[in-house]
Amino acid sequence: MNPTPPPAPQAEGWLFVAAAKGLQSYVLRSDPLKEMVGASELIESLHRTTQGGFLSNVISHLGFAQSYQLISDASGAVRIRFSDHQDALRLARLWPVLAGQFAPGLEISITVVEIGSQGIGAAIQTAERELHVNRNRPSADIPGAGPWVARNRRTGLPAARLVQALEEEERTSKTKDAVDSESARKREAASLTSLLQKVVPPEHHELLPRNANGRERRARWPLDLTQLATSDNSYVAIIHADANGLGAAMAACVHDLPNRRDPLKLYQALCRAIEESSVNAARTAMKEVIDATLESEEKPRPGGKNVVQPIPVRPIVCAGEDFTCVIRASRDKTHLKMIKFSIFCLNN
Repeated sequence: MNPTPPPAPQAEGWLFVAAAKGLQSYVLRSDPLKEMVGASELIESLHRTTQGGFLSNVISHLGFAQSYQLISDASGAVRIRFSDHQDALRLARLWPVLAGQFAPGLEISITVVEIGSQGIGAAIQTAERELHVNRNRPSADIPGAGPWVARNRRTGLPAARLVQALEEEERTSKTKDAVDSESARKREAASLTSLLQKVVPPEHHELLPRNANGRERRARWPLDLTQLATSDNSYVAIIHADANGLGAAMAACVHDLPNRRDPLKLYQALCRAIEESSVNAARTAMKEVIDATLESEEKPRPGGKNVVQPIPVRPIVCAGEDFTCVIRASRDKTHLKMIKFSIFCLNN
């Protein structure tokens, strides 16, 4: 008589991980500042599970059978621990389609890993390794449109919508632009302010668009590169700051997670620390520029009227350890020096 085999060990849950690929290229492949701002807003709200986040709305409508635990939802990535395998698989199958509709053109990597007897630390390590492999796999593009389809004159992609033209001279004549779905979605999202609320210091939140009237909003936070520049022959700069060697350091930490007493708590603290340090550095840098702008407004001007000065910097990415912004490159580079100095001091 053959002995009854022992029951197979039950999984302790399932780890769902989704991360956006190529954040910088997604934002910067658009020429108009309005589309850059819109792209950053889409990235900021895509994986957020808090109120107002797109993933939060998706989860609330799916009605999962069992409970789930949020591990992290930093910009561009989310990690969720599911009790039920079918819940994890359902979200993994639907998320690429839903994310593609919310942020067209943004590539997403997804993996679902079983949390076995080795614990959550080993599952996180496996998930990060699979994500690294998935990031190097090119995504399949939808076949190109036929020769008779109108195209976006800026990107060359098939047009999906007619929207108001960006150029001032065309706006007065009510000309419409034929734009692709990615550009149209970015322009729609440009009115959101979640990234500004994140990186503008709390003491300057009264300057945010939601707290200002329409005219002051357009003057204070321009969506046109020509408003950031001082003249037709002036320049704007793109500043990108990140932590050197953080990827290798993160890989080493993840590799060591299975050996830690409380790997989940440690991993959550690590993700939170990276996010908070980047936000604090960005706020310090933004404060320098905003303070300088407000000081210039207080100086006496001919006629005794104070003119609202545009904030000469527009953040476009603040995710993980990355911070990217578009800033006015004045001749003395005052703003450029201030923002670079603040970021580098805090990161080092």
